[in-house]
Amino acid sequence: MAGTSSTKLYTLQDAVNAVFSTNGQVADLNPAGLMGMGRYVGTPTAVADGQYVTVLLNKIGLPVADRQSVLLFTTTTGATGTFTSTAFANIGGFYNLDILIDVTATGGSTATLTSFIDSRLDGTTWVNLAQGATHTTASRQVIHLTKQQTGTSLLITTDAGVGTTRPIGWGDDIRYRYSVGGATSTFTFRVWFCGAG
Repeated sequence: MAGTSSTKLYTLQDAVNAVFSTNGQVADLNPAGLMGMGRYVGTPTAVADGQYVTVLLNKIGLPVADRQSVLLFTTTTGATGTFTSTAFANIGGFYNLDILIDVTATGGSTATLTSFIDSRLDGTTWVNLAQGATHTTASRQVIHLTKQQTGTSLLITTDAGVGTTRPIGWGDDIRYRYSVGGATSTFTFRVWFCGAG
C-alpha cells in the first residue's frame, strides 16, 4: 500500500504509523507508540516525551479512562470470618466497573464465599455498593457497577442483598470485602478489576 505526492513516495511503514499514531512521522519500535482505541498493543512501555500516541476520546473531546485486567489480589482462605482487601485508588473517573471473582478451588462440605464491593464517597466512610452471588464451588462471577443510570436516593444501613448492585456511584477508591462460612471451608480465588470511562 503506497501513496504518492509530487515529491515523496510513502512507504508501508509510513502508512502504518499514520494509522496507529496520531501523527506518524518516523518508524516507532516502542509499542507505547502503537495504540489502538486507547489500549496498548504488545508489551506496555512508558511513553517518553515527544512520542506519538493515540488516545480514545469521548463525544466532547475528553480522554476516556480505561484500566483493564488489574489483579487486586489472590488468596487461599483457611478460616471462616469476614476479611477486607486494601483499597484500590484512583478510579473516580470511571463510569463502569467490572470486578471478576475467579474461584479456582474449594474445600469443605458447607463452604460459602460471599463478596462485597465498598467505596468511600467522602474519602473516609465506607459505603456498600454491591453484594455478589454466593460461591459454593469453583466458579466465576462478575459484579458490574455503572454510574450511567437514573438518579436515586438511598438510605443505606446494611449491606446490599445477595446478587444486588445498588444504583449509586463510587468515590475515588473501592475495596473488596468477603465473608467465608463453613467450619472446614477453604477457597482459592483471585479478584480482578476492569474500568472504563
